[in-house]
Amino acid sequence: MVGAGGKLQENSFNALLTKELIDLELDANFEEHFTTFQGLKKPDISIKFKDTYFFVESKQEPAKLIDAISKAYLYQQSIRQAKLNTIVFGVLFPKDGGTKKIEAACLLNKEPFFQQETFFTLGELARWIKEVITEEKPIAELSTTKFIKILTEAVHSIDKNLKTLKLDEIESIFGGKTFFETILGYSEEEKIPIENLRVASSYLLVNQIFFYQILATETKKYPLFDVEKITSSNEIYDRHFAKVLEDDYEPIFSFNIISKLSGKEALANVLTVVSAIQALSTSKQNHDLLGKIFHNLIPLDIRKVVAAFYTNSEAGNLLADLAIEKFDEKILDTACGSGTLLVSSYRRKKELFEKQFGDFSEDAHKKFLSKDIFGVDIMPFAAHLAAINLALQAPLYETDILNIAIHDSTDLSPERELEAAEETIREGFKQQKLFDFGKSRAEKTSAKGVVSLYKNKHKIVLPYFDVVIMNPPFTRFQRIPPEFKQILENRFSGKYRKIISGQLGLHGYFLLLADKFLKEDGRIAAVLPLTTISTSSFYQLIKMLLEEYCIEYVVASDGRAAFSENTSLREILLIAKKQKPKKDHELKLVILNMSPAQLNEKTTKEISMRLRQFSALELKEKEEDYFYIKTFKQEDLKANIRQLYHSITLSSKELIQINKKLEKVLENEKTETLKIISEKNRWEIKENPRGLNIYNYSALTILNDEKRALKKTDFWLAKEKTREFVTVLNKINGNKFKIPTKALAKQFRRFSTINTINIDKKTDYLVKDDFQGFEVFLENGFVKRSEIKKTAKAIEFGEFNTFIQRNSSNLFFFYRGDLTAPNTNCLSVNCQEKVFAGSGGSWVFYGLKNNEANNLSLWLNSSLQLFQVLRDRKETRGGWMEIDKYVLDESKILNLDKLTKTDKEKLDNLYEKIKDTQFPSLIEQLKTKNSIRKQIDTTFLSILGMNKAEAESLLEELYPAIYKELVKLKGVMGK
Repeated sequence: MVGAGGKLQENSFNALLTKELIDLELDANFEEHFTTFQGLKKPDISIKFKDTYFFVESKQEPAKLIDAISKAYLYQQSIRQAKLNTIVFGVLFPKDGGTKKIEAACLLNKEPFFQQETFFTLGELARWIKEVITEEKPIAELSTTKFIKILTEAVHSIDKNLKTLKLDEIESIFGGKTFFETILGYSEEEKIPIENLRVASSYLLVNQIFFYQILATETKKYPLFDVEKITSSNEIYDRHFAKVLEDDYEPIFSFNIISKLSGKEALANVLTVVSAIQALSTSKQNHDLLGKIFHNLIPLDIRKVVAAFYTNSEAGNLLADLAIEKFDEKILDTACGSGTLLVSSYRRKKELFEKQFGDFSEDAHKKFLSKDIFGVDIMPFAAHLAAINLALQAPLYETDILNIAIHDSTDLSPERELEAAEETIREGFKQQKLFDFGKSRAEKTSAKGVVSLYKNKHKIVLPYFDVVIMNPPFTRFQRIPPEFKQILENRFSGKYRKIISGQLGLHGYFLLLADKFLKEDGRIAAVLPLTTISTSSFYQLIKMLLEEYCIEYVVASDGRAAFSENTSLREILLIAKKQKPKKDHELKLVILNMSPAQLNEKTTKEISMRLRQFSALELKEKEEDYFYIKTFKQEDLKANIRQLYHSITLSSKELIQINKKLEKVLENEKTETLKIISEKNRWEIKENPRGLNIYNYSALTILNDEKRALKKTDFWLAKEKTREFVTVLNKINGNKFKIPTKALAKQFRRFSTINTINIDKKTDYLVKDDFQGFEVFLENGFVKRSEIKKTAKAIEFGEFNTFIQRNSSNLFFFYRGDLTAPNTNCLSVNCQEKVFAGSGGSWVFYGLKNNEANNLSLWLNSSLQLFQVLRDRKETRGGWMEIDKYVLDESKILNLDKLTKTDKEKLDNLYEKIKDTQFPSLIEQLKTKNSIRKQIDTTFLSILGMNKAEAESLLEELYPAIYKELVKLKGVMGK
């Protein structure tokens, strides 16, 4: 029972779990035999409670949870034939003991039919099993995220059986490689990794199995899978998928992937997936999971490029609940993806219809899809999935007409007629990537038009809409191809010219598109990045919304910050009515106290119902079970939209109250905005210098401390130093070079691991001049032969040296990075001798005298500045953030010209005292109320007129509050 090396085997785990169950006073037995219609069956564990038997079936890694679920489901089916309808648990044990997680699922005999949890001890698992069978605790609804995780395991269990397929065999399934050029984002010139194609094939097969299971269960038109009788993979296609194809559904079932799987192992893996999906689909999970599963096949790095993320289904339901007020409203999603938001809109409309008329009818279903709900997406398969997801909302009704189109939405306008899609689904996959519709007519492919699930084709004319609901692509301005930017500017000229004159991200154009399509009194309902209400490039757009719309809700989350799947971007839900706001109009800011992944149907309905009950006039601020709500006068936000932004980034009432106190402290004659002070003193503040790659910067950089060699390109380390020479080691190949000290410049490489304010002794090196063996040194720095002469020439003629001198400074401030990282110690560093500003995440201050740099570095490391950073940050994922230049300019700093002689002496003495003190991590400083940090803060509070007791009281509030926020952000990054 115990394997080699003392590792616990599956039976050992089962025996130990049985003991834990017995200790909880349950009648549990290990490997007891039971008679079924399929013969004698021996579950791993049986439990008797009140004359009812419950069973546990287990697997052990390297098996997956899906294997345990499949095993449990097959056992449940065998005992049901013996009229024993009970709960069966599927458990996945780790490879051995210790603290590794144990995954478990239970197949219930009533709603919600399926539950999945994770544990770290057998005791925890045993207590959960007892709670389920004794009904001591209500069963939670299975989350969408867990559901998708299990189905993703199904993908990988099939993927290993596609390993033998060659590239041309996989491409033949899809009618050519153009399918993958579209969905995976590869161009014809690039080699498509065959591993990605295999995984894509596996995802589609899982999609087919899941889709078929839903159709067979709900329509009763097709035979259910019987895993006990299936003897080959081809049978699944012939007996099941081919029958659905007779009714069309070509977008899903025309790809015959399963016939490529042969052999007993492949069949066993497919049947495991089939039985697990049967177990899962019993729980009547949302049909829009089909689209989410499919979209997970797009590699994350590709999705980041096109900013293609998909809405959490409950977040979509909340958005629709708040935006849609009548059952007959017309809805448009201009970036519909797999149809999550359209499905949410359908359900909201159906709910409102049933409230008014009672039973939902086939006529109502057909009207919703043929007259009321419209969706557009640029990716053909996504559009087809949206159509299927909508049809599946009432699978017993045939849906002849849907208003789903494949098109570049930014090219659309009201009353525009869209032709029927003439292409077959395979031809449709010849459409390429996000921005290809911006090309000339000659370059366009045929993948445009209105989607049909059946043979009939139709046109649609786009009307004006009551609600435009969307999760638009978040592509940054810098990533939009120049030719497409020009096309966008042409499409949105006229009324929107001022708004698009800056660096507007792609989602900004989609908001303008919504404005084009909305009726008066219509609503925008959108998932947006939080930066939409904070970035200067969106100021004109926000100004338009504040002047022309009544913003009703802004919803954010205090848990995982995103409402989309698979992204760590901080997001908001925005609901705004196209109506000129009155001066007393108040918007509601809602901070959910849970992550979107924790929402379920019940909590979502409760939240939307409670929000609709609130009148903005009856409250200013309130704490509820599921959220915190605060109101703002929209008129006041016109002067300062960042009030709203601060309330989201700070997220807790505690931090908001501290912000009010600090704003009063910073409203002082001895403080001013950095922009005003820097302009007066002729300081220049710039990002790290660009264009370093043309000099092969990485090959010229030498790190003084191996702890700072954090990237693959940090391969030169300084080992021995004399007045005349520095001996450097290449950590990759072990070669050494002796470089004259006069050939080296000092540089500040990056903030990570720098734990003192003064860096005179912590700078790194940069080769600035030629030396004997220089070209061999470049070769060892992995510079291409064609580049060596160019770099050597730039150095020989002094071009690089001039570049270094022009970009040298004595003060640096944090620009981008992770505030919660263990190696983030200081936000600002300075030195007495100017050094080159390297490539690592800094704002560089030019033109400061040494004493100015000393004093300012103290301020920039203070908690007063840290709070401003935290409040005004551009959060990208959790603790990783950026400080934009316009935000830095607006931050309050100490005005050195207003200081008294005593103030200056205090700062000079403090700097000399602590400049070489080693700081722990920033997060540790706050946790322990670090004494040096406290000295910095109390000195500045004293200079700003606060007495010792007041300063102590403020810092006692401030440190725990910032620490708590950073810990929360760190947790978000880990999810």
